[in-house]
Amino acid sequence: MATKKLNAASIGRNSAARATTPSTPLLTEEGDEPIRPIQLQPVESSVYQLLYELNAGFENVIRHFAALERVEYLWDDKLNATRNVICRAQAEINFHVLEPISERELSNSTWYDRLCLEWERESRDPDDVLIEAERIKQQQGLSGSKAGSKPAG
Repeated sequence: MATKKLNAASIGRNSAARATTPSTPLLTEEGDEPIRPIQLQPVESSVYQLLYELNAGFENVIRHFAALERVEYLWDDKLNATRNVICRAQAEINFHVLEPISERELSNSTWYDRLCLEWERESRDPDDVLIEAERIKQQQGLSGSKAGSKPAG
């Protein structure tokens, strides 16, 4: 099983001296290329606006179909089938449009997660390591004493 290693930036305040950047992959397989490139891929608000307007248009058409269906002499199975085709088209368009948007947003989330991790790493209090080590030591002591105090039998 290949082990994963973290491509950690050098800890220091000088960002120019960093060996990695936010576009450098966070995880790699030993000796392999990066698992997934991390890069910022903005999604313009106009894309969301267009998707909103498209869906509002579909809803308007569907609402008109419902109104036509209430007219007794206009309703028939073909009208209902046509409305279903339009609803299916809306669902398929949303699915196909949202798939690349979701991928881009996931990439953006990963980008900003990495920036936050780098900031947290750089601003970490050195005493936090000692506190964490003491907490682990106490947990190991408690789990060791529980294991030793089990009754035989």
